[in-house]
Amino acid sequence: MTTNKFPVTTKVATLALPTREAHVAATVWPGPRGMLLFLAELNLAPQTRQEFLQKINGEIERVWQEVKLMPQSADEILETIIVPINNQLASSERLLGNPLSPRYQMLLAYLSGQKIALAELGLIDAFVISPNKLNNVLVASSQHRGRKQSGTFDNLISGELIPGENLLLATPALTDYFSWDRLRQLISDRAPGQALREIERYMLQLKNHPPLGLICLKMSLASDIESTDSSISHLLNTQAQTDSLLQPKLISYLKSKFTRGKATANKFTTTESTGLTKPITSTKEKPAGGLTLIFGKISRGFKRLAWLGSRESAKVTIAWWLEAKIIQWRRLAKSKRAILLLGLVILLAFSQSIVNLGRNRIKSVDSEYYNQLVTEITEKQAEIEGVLIYGDHDKALILFNEAKAKLEQLPHNTSSRQEQWQALQANLSLLARRLQYLNEVTNPEAWSQLPAPTNNQSWGQLAALGNQIIVIGSKDKLLTLSADGKVKDTISLPGELSNTTKTIPLQNDLLLINQDNKTGLYTASTNKISVLTQNLELQDGGWYQGGIYYLSQTSRTIWRAGLQGTTLASPTRWLRSSQGELPNAISLIVDGSIYVATATGVEKYNRGLKQDFNIAPVNPPLNAITKIYTASDTDYLYLWEKNNKRLVVYDKTGKLIIQITLPTLESTTAVAIDGVNKLLYVLSGNTIYRVPILAPVTR
Repeated sequence: MTTNKFPVTTKVATLALPTREAHVAATVWPGPRGMLLFLAELNLAPQTRQEFLQKINGEIERVWQEVKLMPQSADEILETIIVPINNQLASSERLLGNPLSPRYQMLLAYLSGQKIALAELGLIDAFVISPNKLNNVLVASSQHRGRKQSGTFDNLISGELIPGENLLLATPALTDYFSWDRLRQLISDRAPGQALREIERYMLQLKNHPPLGLICLKMSLASDIESTDSSISHLLNTQAQTDSLLQPKLISYLKSKFTRGKATANKFTTTESTGLTKPITSTKEKPAGGLTLIFGKISRGFKRLAWLGSRESAKVTIAWWLEAKIIQWRRLAKSKRAILLLGLVILLAFSQSIVNLGRNRIKSVDSEYYNQLVTEITEKQAEIEGVLIYGDHDKALILFNEAKAKLEQLPHNTSSRQEQWQALQANLSLLARRLQYLNEVTNPEAWSQLPAPTNNQSWGQLAALGNQIIVIGSKDKLLTLSADGKVKDTISLPGELSNTTKTIPLQNDLLLINQDNKTGLYTASTNKISVLTQNLELQDGGWYQGGIYYLSQTSRTIWRAGLQGTTLASPTRWLRSSQGELPNAISLIVDGSIYVATATGVEKYNRGLKQDFNIAPVNPPLNAITKIYTASDTDYLYLWEKNNKRLVVYDKTGKLIIQITLPTLESTTAVAIDGVNKLLYVLSGNTIYRVPILAPVTR
């Protein structure tokens, strides 16, 4: 600890450079006994981060008013502040996201005189800077760059600053643009405010600057002081890092093994002596080297085992061999016995040492490989987050495939590794959803509750006619719904139009087709239904500029029938004969061009000819399209998969916009699309659910 006879003064400056995606907070609370510093970077949705930051700031302000007058040490004051903050953070831990790449990071510090205490959550840096040195004290104390974050403040360090030193608290982006030498010169040679203004000037010159938050303190004496070149090793009360590992000396190692070997020799039994030598034979052998002699004995041993054809002969042979070895052992002098036991102990010691060295080497290589893979996966995931912010979908997809391949290589053979693998896998799954624009709506809005049908009738058809939703029963009822989802009118269908199975929205009317191919026209302006004389045998169709274009069930081609008032003209073939039939066509819609949906894709036709048109692949792949929607006044194609309860939206160039799934609905009967207001209506039982298509959906 250092003591000074001159009073200490502290200069403070802050800098906060937020972006559209991230908010930065750099706040100082002064008090009579010290000051509280708060630095944070939040990569959350605007509404979420505003509520989150208000909650944290409110709690800090409340606790600060209680503790700022307390005559306690810096670390005690900070610990008192952190406890209620951690309670707030624990309740919002789900916002942290991937623990290896958190969505928010914070630092709290309390300075009283020269005493300071710090606690960090995430990847905040704390640099202690003098004219000759710069150290990141948080990296030295917690190795926080590679550890899994818990979502709360779980690490507190304290120490003392000496006059002439600077403390710079910074969010992670700073060291991406400034080297340590440049930081040391910039901070130590200037007042805090001037240094931060230069950093701000440089960052604002960048085309897209990152979020950056800084708090800079400069500690000095009111009078001239001596040089402040001393090391900051006195600052942190943490354990020093060792430069190398001590290896045990061979003699000590052998002595410990030999001691255990002697204890074994005192308890030596005849059973343990059987493996020391082989049976003595009368065969004369030429002198040979030790290795040749050992291999010869092993070979003869296997030859003897060959004639052990029965269990009885094996017992006799083993008993004879054990008896011969015991006799040999008893004939040995005590000194030779001791030498043999010593040799055995040494051999076991060396064997154990070699095995341990090999095992440690394998563990070391495995640990290095594992840590390298985790680092690479985490970096890839963070890079994906970055490129998605700038809308580079193609690059994000390449990085995603690379991260997925590395995750498949990651070992998860222990409980801790399994836990980390699951965290990485969960984060990768979230990124996959973002790459595929997948939105699972688990709690859709129940917009309208229809009356229970009567007379064996069920609600089977749904259509959007302008801003009006039409519901048609399976027998003879047609309902019109108001904007709040309540039934506005109930109309009885003519007997000729009972069992209506298909509808085609016109400009202001709705064409009705029943199971016998009879047609009718519902006119919204008069709220009446007219029966048409012309029958239409169709699978699906659409209306455009006075004509109905439809897909024939029998001829498997596209026809056009003009509509004047309530009169349908005779249909003419629209698809040119050179294009053949459309055996895989399921649904059709028209907006000037005609789009034909198959179970797995979309084809585009113009003036009777097929066009070069493809839609982007989606995950999971399309495999059960039942209906396609569009209109001339909308820019999108809507593909509905009834069995998968999924709506996939493309623009008219084939680019994927969003896919919406409704996993909580047991079944769906019909859907309607309001292309102007971008709303999806889904009929399930007697309930109509409404889901915004391109707006964020509450989960």
